[in-house]
Amino acid sequence: MDCIFLGAILSISSTTIIIKALEELGRQGEICRPDFRDPRRGGHPRHRHDRVALGYANARFDAVQDIGRTVLQLGAFLGVLLVGGLIAVPRLLNYVARFKSNEMLLVTVVGLCFGVSLLAVKLGYSVALGGVSHRAIVAEARQIAKIEALTHPVRDLFSAVFFVSIGLLIDPRVLVQYAGPILVITAAVVVGKVLTCSLGTFIAGHDQRTSLRVGMALAQIGEFSFIIAALGLSLNVTSGFLYPSPSPSPR
Repeated sequence: MDCIFLGAILSISSTTIIIKALEELGRQGEICRPDFRDPRRGGHPRHRHDRVALGYANARFDAVQDIGRTVLQLGAFLGVLLVGGLIAVPRLLNYVARFKSNEMLLVTVVGLCFGVSLLAVKLGYSVALGGVSHRAIVAEARQIAKIEALTHPVRDLFSAVFFVSIGLLIDPRVLVQYAGPILVITAAVVVGKVLTCSLGTFIAGHDQRTSLRVGMALAQIGEFSFIIAALGLSLNVTSGFLYPSPSPSPR
């Protein structure tokens, strides 16, 4: 199971880092920008990896009925959430936009995001599922361009908090203990993703320069990789080698 989860972890790239880099360079139009907004395209790729990893983990316990029940419940939750949200949320945002207050619009959008994420957690799903579902719903509002501009500072704030919190979890002793596997996996991520992503883009019909840019941009892992690793530990289907927990330092 470590191999399956490791493959899911390495197959993800952080679109947050990619979009931020392209925006700073003013080149977000040169390389195809990931579409976060159309729920009809099957959801975010990182979320699909999360569901695949969860399916493999549950399959180990040979609980076919539980898996089927979980899939039905998840489908019902997403169906009700998307249908109800697509009906109510755009109307709510249109009403709030009449006040012509950026603060009210921003607070409403962020409050809806937190509310949907909390609902997902209370029903036994991940916070990420609620956030992705909320993003797909808000994307149908007429004020989407304005909302994107207003939420950019908030996105940057939470991105900084996330990566700082990940850095605080790093134990230097673990880096020394697993120095060999770290070097091998790092080389596989950087070299492997550059080669495979560049080759895939070139086969898709793009020129060599664009293909190399895509490969270089995707040569990292995403924030969802940590969620998948933690999922494997919580289900007791992966070993501590894959995602070592930092031990408290003696005082």
